[in-house]
Amino acid sequence: MEQATLKLPIRLTPRRGAQAGLLVLSIGFAAFAVYWIADEFGESRRFIADGAQGLDYWLNLLPPLVAAAFLAMCALGAIRSFLKLLPGSPYYHFALYPEGVMVQAPFHRRRFTWEELPPFEIIEVKRTGKYGPRYQYFTVARAIDPKSGRPRELLRVHADEYGGKKSKEDADALTAWLNALRERGASGRLKNGDAIEIPEGFRRSATPLTPRLRQRAETPVGGAQASRARGQRRPTVERR
Repeated sequence: MEQATLKLPIRLTPRRGAQAGLLVLSIGFAAFAVYWIADEFGESRRFIADGAQGLDYWLNLLPPLVAAAFLAMCALGAIRSFLKLLPGSPYYHFALYPEGVMVQAPFHRRRFTWEELPPFEIIEVKRTGKYGPRYQYFTVARAIDPKSGRPRELLRVHADEYGGKKSKEDADALTAWLNALRERGASGRLKNGDAIEIPEGFRRSATPLTPRLRQRAETPVGGAQASRARGQRRPTVERR
C-alpha cells in the first residue's frame, strides 16, 4: 500500500514490475543464445572436421564464442534482475538516514553524510540504439576535484529505477527531494523517526527500515571480521 509519508530511515528498492519484465526478457534472450550456440557449434565442428586449419580454424570457432559471450551477458542481466526482486532488495537499494545516504550493490556499499554531499543536480545521458536515440536522466552529486579542478561525480542515482513516472519526471522529483533532505540534514534538523513526505512517483518503492533491516544494512561488507570491527564505526553513515 502506498504511503504519502514514512519515518526515517527509509529504503528505496527497484520497481518490481520493471525488474520482472527485464528478468523475463533476459531469460528469453538466454534461451535464444543457447540455441544459437548449439547451431553455430555444430556448423563449426563440421567445417573443422573438413580440415579447416590456421585462420580458417579460428574463424570457425568465432561464432559460437560470440554466442557464448551473449549468453553470459543475458545470464548476468537475469541474475541482476533476480537479486533486485528479492524481498526488500537486500543487494540493491538506496537508503536515506538522518545523517546521509547509502547506496547498496552486491559486495559494494557507499555511504555519504549530508555535509559532504554537494547539491544534487540532473544529468541527461543520450544512448543511441537501433530505433534512434534514447534519453536517460540521473540524479547526481558532483564536487570539484582539488587536484584537477574539474567536477568529480560522487554519487549517481538512476531515478527511473525507483520512480514510477517518466524518466525526466522521476529525476526532477528525486533531485528536489534529496536537496530538501540535504538542506535539513546538513543543518542537523533530521533525526530518526521524523516523518518524511515521499514524492508520489516513489511511494511504491519506499519502505521504512525496520530495526532488523537497519542492523543488516549497518553491518560492514566483508564477513565476520568486518562485523566484529563494527564497534569502531559510526552506527549509520560515515564521513569519507
